[in-house]
Amino acid sequence: MKQLLVVLKSLKKGKSRDPLNLVNDIFRPEVAGNDLKEALLKLVNKIKEQQTFPTKLKFADITSVYKGKGKKSEMDNQRGIFNLVTIRTIIDKLIYQDEYENIEKNLTDCNVGAQKQRNVRDNLFVVNGVINSVIAGDDDPIDVDLYDIKKCFDSLWIKEVINDLYEANVKNDNLALLYDVNKKNRVSIKTPFGLTDPFELNEVILQGTVFGPLKCSVQI
Repeated sequence: MKQLLVVLKSLKKGKSRDPLNLVNDIFRPEVAGNDLKEALLKLVNKIKEQQTFPTKLKFADITSVYKGKGKKSEMDNQRGIFNLVTIRTIIDKLIYQDEYENIEKNLTDCNVGAQKQRNVRDNLFVVNGVINSVIAGDDDPIDVDLYDIKKCFDSLWIKEVINDLYEANVKNDNLALLYDVNKKNRVSIKTPFGLTDPFELNEVILQGTVFGPLKCSVQI
């Protein structure tokens, strides 16, 4: 229960309703009653025991967010963000809480994506150090190449990501849950005219989820 309360407290207020028409606020510890907290704990433990997520928790809505470049009417210039069922987000946060430190220990110093207290400045520090050693030191000139993976989340394949997480030392029942929750999702797209009919989206990493950025970082 202690871990669950920490996660409930971390839920952001004022967010839009989830695919089941629920809002984060009702799950926060100052709002949720003891019965709801106990029910959530029983649900989490049952999912851990059975190693599978209920279908209702695999519903998701996609919202398009303009990237800030190019024509807004072109889909290549839009980023699809997934709005998940709040209860699924709570479970994702619990797994993240269990596994983050373990995964972080198995990432390299160059890998700063989705890591706490790490960002691109770490890489820039190394690059500037190399440049300075050439300009102000005696090292030979070099070429510096910078790369960005276009539409990175579109390139991620869940089975390969799960293998990479295993190599990052996630070797427990959480690994199976991280696969199951992404194996099959029921997705609708938000449009100016309302939601589309739901369709099935299989074996992809959903951008905007709790674990999404860390999965992407581990894969890279």
